[in-house]
Amino acid sequence: MSAVFVDEGDSVRVGDTLVVLAQGEVTAGLHEQEAEAGRARSLARDQELGPRIEERRAAKADLDTAEAALELAEAELQRVRALFEKQLVPQADLDRAQTQRDQSAARRDAAAQRYRLLEAGFRKMVVAAARQAAEAAGASLQSARAKARELVLTAPIQGVVLVKSVEQGEVVG
Repeated sequence: MSAVFVDEGDSVRVGDTLVVLAQGEVTAGLHEQEAEAGRARSLARDQELGPRIEERRAAKADLDTAEAALELAEAELQRVRALFEKQLVPQADLDRAQTQRDQSAARRDAAAQRYRLLEAGFRKMVVAAARQAAEAAGASLQSARAKARELVLTAPIQGVVLVKSVEQGEVVG
């Protein structure tokens, strides 16, 4: 028993608090559920908003850089190919230029894919799952609040306390 607010002979009205049972564990659980519900709401909101503008700008800059590198590799390949046809450079130089161009094209393709993914936003199923997790956390919070309210005993009717059968600090079951 955490607190007793009435004595024998006291008048009470509907809803007056009579007794508050020990709430240690329940209060801790309530705080935990409040934190979890807040975290779940934040994650859901983050998923709904999608990538930040800074992430999109960075991906676009990476794509632009990859495209510029590809253009340079293409130009270099054309120069080396022309020199190779005139037999002024060995096959190895042509192979290196071809490989460099292929690598640049692959980097450009990967950067373009990352940019498209960011522009598309998060997958609908991930967003839906985050929303559902937030709803579940909210329901758990409501349950924890209901348990906490059950530990506060109130007068169901207006009247007079005839018998007080508990004292503060006693264990009730």
